[in-house]
Amino acid sequence: GLVLLSAVFQTSLSGYILDRNGKREGAADEGVGVASGTNTSSSHKRAFVSLMVPAPGLHRIEAYINQLELMRCHLEHYTTDPLIVLTDGEVPLPPSLRAKRVSVLKPSQSRNKKYLTQPTKFHLWNLTEYDRVAYLDSDLVLLGNASLLWDACAEANNASLCAVEDTPAEERLKRQPPYLNAGLLVTFPNRSTFHTLRSHVEDTGTRLLAEQDVLNEVFRDRWARLPPHLNLFDSPRLRNRHHRASNELEIWHAKLFAASDVPRALRRAVRDGKVPQDCWDAFVHEQFHKTRVRHIYIACITIACFSSFFACLLLCSRGGRSAKPPAHSM
Repeated sequence: GLVLLSAVFQTSLSGYILDRNGKREGAADEGVGVASGTNTSSSHKRAFVSLMVPAPGLHRIEAYINQLELMRCHLEHYTTDPLIVLTDGEVPLPPSLRAKRVSVLKPSQSRNKKYLTQPTKFHLWNLTEYDRVAYLDSDLVLLGNASLLWDACAEANNASLCAVEDTPAEERLKRQPPYLNAGLLVTFPNRSTFHTLRSHVEDTGTRLLAEQDVLNEVFRDRWARLPPHLNLFDSPRLRNRHHRASNELEIWHAKLFAASDVPRALRRAVRDGKVPQDCWDAFVHEQFHKTRVRHIYIACITIACFSSFFACLLLCSRGGRSAKPPAHSM
């Protein structure tokens, strides 16, 4: 498990809420700090956001940082909207990633430890210096023109929250359909919504999927569905997906794929022009090479261990037979 995500700059002023109707209301920024060296004035009105905070059981952090670098590289090919990473400063990020310091939001106890710090995602609604923000899990892979994500939500009548519906096979969907997946969210920052969500932080500890379950409760009947290919999160869909033009947008939830499916599909995406070649060369090819070497190493160790084990069994078996005394003839 793992969890990581990104967010935007904060103004140095006391802050104004710019709601979806353009109406402003004064409010102080609570619980959010600005990373040192961050430019607090921004002409941008939209931003992509991800998250990178420590979580129990979070391993191979460098792989997630590499994924964020790939995301940043890809976005820079298609849009001037920034990618901001929400962080508490505990995870060191390279200078190429624009960090925004936030306080970690987590319950006192959690039913699912790997999602303990995921409520930190609620800071998304506190980024009121932007008209609209798009949250992307750190394990998402973008293909094609990422700026089309804003248009997709506009086509959904600019609902207060846009997301992709989760896999219908999930048991929880039988109880409360429709159910959104919180790996990709497009929304309008609003201080009132942030305070509402923050009041539910303790509730995330009793939910199986933590902040995702709470978001489904708070936004029930108030979110709009995005097309499934904007958060593709199972391997059969990835293998059998329809071919899309290079300028169209696809988003893969890579963590949820079978490991062997991602490299093949990504190489095909590079050939199709949906992943910039320089991004592949810098952030993907090397990571896959390291992963391949690690898997080969583990396989060799495993084979060696099993070979030694069976060799010992064989020797013991032969030793037992040779130690058996010969039968005496009468």
